Amino acid sequence: MVGLFVLFTNLQAQAKSGLENYNLLGRGGSYNWMPVLNYESQTGGYGEIRYNYEEQSTVSLFVGKKYKVKGEKDFTITPMLGISAGNFSGFSPALNTDAELGAFFLSAQNQMSFSFSDQNKSFFFNWSEIGYTLFRGFNAGVAAQVTICGGETFFEPGFLVGAEWGKISIPVYFFRPFTPYGSVLIGINFQHTLK
Repeated sequence: MVGLFVLFTNLQAQAKSGLENYNLLGRGGSYNWMPVLNYESQTGGYGEIRYNYEEQSTVSLFVGKKYKVKGEKDFTITPMLGISAGNFSGFSPALNTDAELGAFFLSAQNQMSFSFSDQNKSFFFNWSEIGYTLFRGFNAGVAAQVTICGGETFFEPGFLVGAEWGKISIPVYFFRPFTPYGSVLIGINFQHTLK
């Protein structure tokens, strides 16, 4: 484990904060609102508060540290630990990775959530995406969610489109778009650099 972190260095940048506002629209009119408030310190300390993310009516707090790969300007890894309370109560080790390679971008969020009350509610979750910046302020790509819970695996492939204007971004995800179980996730996100 120590050897892994030798490859990484602390980030030295300005502090950032952001508000992510995701709205999940499912077939049949189901709706889920998922706000995420995040903060990143100058030294890479990272934290976020989520609501309705792990489960409906559940609030979660995640803390960790963001590292960048030495010699690679655009590759970061963020190990985190989270705790949740509400319809799902438990703790979650998590790992986020992000990379930019020219106009391409890749990201993956992985988390294993352990329930305090019912082991059958424990789950593994992965959200991965790869995209391409088509032109300034507009990108597109593919995305997938994988959830493993109670011995069942749920795989949701899809695609994404996104637009950015300064500090505001609007990502739109279409999961299982050509099936009766499709859903649309729309984000309205704001990122601010603190001075």
